[in-house]
Amino acid sequence: MGILCEVVAAAPPSANTLSTFHDFAPWLASQTQRHRLDTWGMFLHYLLTGSDRGGSPPLSFLYERGWGKVAPGVDGMDWSYDAPMVYSAEKTAEIASAFRWIGRDKARMKERCDIERMSRRQIYPFIDWTAEQASPRLFEDALEALDALRSFVTEAASRSDVLVVHYY
Repeated sequence: MGILCEVVAAAPPSANTLSTFHDFAPWLASQTQRHRLDTWGMFLHYLLTGSDRGGSPPLSFLYERGWGKVAPGVDGMDWSYDAPMVYSAEKTAEIASAFRWIGRDKARMKERCDIERMSRRQIYPFIDWTAEQASPRLFEDALEALDALRSFVTEAASRSDVLVVHYY
């Protein structure tokens, strides 16, 4: 199955509501505004940032651990892959605003969608293909996944929601 990614949007909780893991886990499970990226999470991070593990905020939100806030009380807990990151309503708006360049810069993203380079850099899923073996629709599929994510984040920002990025 692999490493899956989900982005959750929710109304900002009160400061005292989520002070411990025991508060956060049920709150996260109860949220209904979810966008499953499945195995696209790190792949889309790479297309957005050109980086395998870092990149510049706000478009590094899918993987960058330093810009968001680690979910409360979850440090040291077993989250299968990594602790969820929580982005405030203000940061969610910044992410939505940064998505505007995508429609204007598909050429830069297509250049980044180089299967052989991504394989060398071990961008998950660790595709060990040559360009000839890759799906001819890979870039188009990635753009569709990115467009769906952009719509989800834009709608979340319009409601002043927080975002939670969770890999499992």
